[in-house]
Amino acid sequence: MFGYHHIEKTMDEYIREIADLALSTQTLIILDTNILAYLYKLHEAARQEFFAWSDAIVLGERLAIPAWAASEYLSRVTRKNLESYTPKSKEPAQIKKSLDNLHQTAALFVDDDILRKTSFQGDRLTYINGFRAAIEELEKHLGVFKHQFDAGTIHQQIQDHLSTCILDSDLSSLCSRAAHEGAARFEHRMPPGFKDGNKDENPFGDLIIWYEILEKASAASAQFPRVLFVTNDEKSDWVYAPKM
Repeated sequence: MFGYHHIEKTMDEYIREIADLALSTQTLIILDTNILAYLYKLHEAARQEFFAWSDAIVLGERLAIPAWAASEYLSRVTRKNLESYTPKSKEPAQIKKSLDNLHQTAALFVDDDILRKTSFQGDRLTYINGFRAAIEELEKHLGVFKHQFDAGTIHQQIQDHLSTCILDSDLSSLCSRAAHEGAARFEHRMPPGFKDGNKDENPFGDLIIWYEILEKASAASAQFPRVLFVTNDEKSDWVYAPKM
C-alpha cells in the first residue's frame, strides 16, 4: 500500500513481461476508446497488422471493448465527426507561417557579426537564402498533412473486426453509480480518473470504464485470471510510475 520507489527490472524486461501477458491465453485484453481512434492514424498495412493480431484474440474470446468506449466512439459517428481522428491537421500550415515570420525577422536583424557568434558557416546572404531554401524543402514534407484517410473505410474495418467484442454492460446503471460516487472519489483523489473532475463533458468516463473492467474481470475470472487494459493515454490518475 505504500507503493514502490523503483522497479527491480530493466525496461526491456518490463516490456517483455507485458508482451508475455498479452500472449497468454489466460489474459483478457480490454481496449480503451483511444485505441480505436489510433487506428485512424495508421497506414493500411499497419492497420491490417493490428487486425491480424486482434482477430486472433477475438477467436480466443479474450478481447473486450467497454460499452462506454463504444458509446464515445458512436458519438463521433452520429455527429459525422470521425475525420477528427485522422492525421489531417492545420498545424503544418501554422508551422509554415511561423517559419515565414521568423525568416522575415531574421532578414531584418541578422548580419555577419551575429553569424560569427553562432556555429553557422557563411555570410548574411548565404544564411538568408539557406533559411528560405530550408523552409521550401520542409514544405514538401508537410504537404501530406493536407490529406486524410477515408474515414468510412476505416470505420467499416473497425466494425467488421471488433463489433462482436463490445461488452453488454448496463450503461444506465453504471452512469447512475458514477454520478453517485464520482464527486466523492474526485474530491478524495481516488483513482481511477480523479483528474477528470474538472472536465465539462463526460467527467465520469474513465470511472465507468473501470466499473466495466471490474464487472467483466469478475465474471470471467475462472477463464481469464489476468486482465490487460490497453490505452494510448498516460493515465497518471489510474496508476503511477515509480521514480526509478
